[in-house]
Amino acid sequence: MHAIADRHRQLRIPPPDVFAADLLPLRDECRWTDGYWDFGPGTQRKWNEIQNTTRDIQVLSNHLLVRYKALVWNRPLQSEINGDARKRKTRTGRKTG
Repeated sequence: MHAIADRHRQLRIPPPDVFAADLLPLRDECRWTDGYWDFGPGTQRKWNEIQNTTRDIQVLSNHLLVRYKALVWNRPLQSEINGDARKRKTRTGRKTG
């Protein structure tokens, strides 16, 4: 989540649709209910072998971050595609951008 927020830092607080659009390419990388997680050459784990341990959480987090950066990080931002920046509210409630 931090990587998505960092990628869209010009929005200050990215809206849910921005998060969803950035997470979508990771869908095929995730093995939450079946199959095998592929953590690299010779490192595969069955979906239900991932445990709620510090080591497994770190391995999974690092894997998803690497895949996110490979699949999404360098894509053009939606505001760049549209040719305009999203409007956002400042702390005072005024719109900027």
